Amino acid sequence: MAPLHPGLPDEIAIWEILIRLDPKALLRCRAVCRDWLRATSTREFLVVHHGRQPTLPLLNGYNGDVDDQTLDIISLDHQTGLVAADQLQSIARLDGMHLLRSCDGLLILCTNNIDDRHYAICNPATRQYAPLRQIDDFEVSGMYLHRSTGEYRLLLYPCPARVMNAELPHGLHDGCHVFTLGSCEPPRHIGWPEAREVMFEANVLFRGSLFWYMGPENIKKDIIRVFNTTAESFRQMQAPVLPRPGEANLFVMDGMLTMASCNDAAATIGIWVLQNYESEAA
Repeated sequence: MAPLHPGLPDEIAIWEILIRLDPKALLRCRAVCRDWLRATSTREFLVVHHGRQPTLPLLNGYNGDVDDQTLDIISLDHQTGLVAADQLQSIARLDGMHLLRSCDGLLILCTNNIDDRHYAICNPATRQYAPLRQIDDFEVSGMYLHRSTGEYRLLLYPCPARVMNAELPHGLHDGCHVFTLGSCEPPRHIGWPEAREVMFEANVLFRGSLFWYMGPENIKKDIIRVFNTTAESFRQMQAPVLPRPGEANLFVMDGMLTMASCNDAAATIGIWVLQNYESEAA
């Protein structure tokens, strides 16, 4: 096999040069030839290259009417010193899809047609896209890296219509399932049918666990549902006492789990920070 560059060992070309390129420049390099595409498509290269990129929040918004809807995915670079025009960078524009979950730069997308729903995974940095046909009968509740195996996994729950109408396909059980991205195996049942309420709620990934704030409209009390992505099991935490129960959002700020909630007049925002997570999780 010919070297990627004459007179330059592949070890240097890949791990000292290509690995340092920004995503746009890397995309151009992948188009040079098949050898360059192969060298920059390995799991090891993609993981290391991704680890060198800054962590940026994603914004997603919809453009167009209901019948012809496009999804714009935009990264927000909040570094100081950047002018407003440079803070927002377009990542992708997709037709007929909406963004469900994201983890480490990977996006889980879903078609807008509820009656004929299909899922896909997208890596916008490499413009790679693949359908996820094994999970069409499920709702995607969360996405995470399973650190013990290095696998990216999806936390799933059977579609509500199938559960409520007792129309579960043969072999599909009520309760949570786990699907390993890239696997040919069907989703694996792990139980926890009582976690059904997390299906449509936003979550945040923090220190190896997924967190959902569950307001009283879901379970008649304020709690935070926690999914340990290593043990793949649920527990719950007591949520702060809020001025408007059920009206709050979880996020991570300065390495701490944080919750924000507005008052009744929407004039002030209260922020709660969990300062001693290790003690709570013990």
